[in-house]
Amino acid sequence: MYHALHFDLSPDSLRGALRIRVRGSLTSRTVPQLITFLERRAHLPDCPDLLLSLCGLQEIEPHALDEIMRSVADLNSRGLGPAITVDLPVSADASVVPRHVTDARQEWSHQSEMSQGAVREPDDGGVPVRTVMAPVRSTISTVQSLQEASERVSEGEDLVVLSLAHQPLGLIRQERLRAMMLHSEEDWRHKRCASLVETFADHVSVDAFLDDPSVAEAIRRCQEPEVGPLLVVDGDEAVGILDPDELHRHRSAELRAPQVRVDHSVRAGGER
Repeated sequence: MYHALHFDLSPDSLRGALRIRVRGSLTSRTVPQLITFLERRAHLPDCPDLLLSLCGLQEIEPHALDEIMRSVADLNSRGLGPAITVDLPVSADASVVPRHVTDARQEWSHQSEMSQGAVREPDDGGVPVRTVMAPVRSTISTVQSLQEASERVSEGEDLVVLSLAHQPLGLIRQERLRAMMLHSEEDWRHKRCASLVETFADHVSVDAFLDDPSVAEAIRRCQEPEVGPLLVVDGDEAVGILDPDELHRHRSAELRAPQVRVDHSVRAGGER
C-alpha cells in the first residue's frame, strides 16, 4: 500500500545535529521528493549536520534506496554543506534491504559508532537495561546557573547537563543540588551548572532493532571504584541514565533468584 512521505525534524541532543525522520513509502515515485528536500535543506545557510533516519519507513524499494544513497554520497563529496549520515533499518525481517545496501549502512555508520565507542554484545538472558534506567526528561546547559537548575529539576529526577556542543556531559543529582541550596551561602544561585556536574563514566548503547544489553553487561563498565553514572543512548539520542548502585542492586537480586532445574530424565506419567 502506498504511503506519501512525511518528514519530522528535531535537534539531536547527542550529536548537535538535525535529525530527519522519514515516514511513508520510499519508492521510485517518492524518491525525487526526498532528494529535493535534502538538497534544499543542505543549501540553507548555517545548516547543521544532518542525520537522515529511514528506520520509520513502511515500504522501501531497493532501487529507490540505491538512488538516495548515491544522492547523499554526491552531496557529501562536494564538501560545501553539512555532512549527511544515513540511518537504515536493520531488522531481522527487513528483506527489502539488499546485501550491498547493508554493507553501505555499515560504512556510513562506522564513523558514528567509533565516536560513540559503542560495543554491542549478544544478549545473555539477563534484565534489560531499559527496565532499570531512568529516562532522560530534563536537560540544562553547563553554562546555565544553579538557580535555573533548581527551577527545572523535577521531584525524584536528576538533570542531564549538556556541553557547549549540546552533548550530554553528566548529571546534577537532585540531592546534591538541594544540599547546596540548604547549606551554602546565597552565592550558590549564581554558580554555573559545571560546578556541580557529575560526569558520565561511559555509555551503553541500545537499539530498537536489536536485543538490549543486560544489567550484567552494563556492570562490566562499572568495575572501577567511584565510577560515575552511565549514559544510555539509542543511536545518537540520549534516552536514559544508569546509576551504578542501582545496577548492582538489580544484579544481586538476579543472582539470589532461585534457579529452576529441569530434570529431562522424567517422562510423561512420572516414569524415568
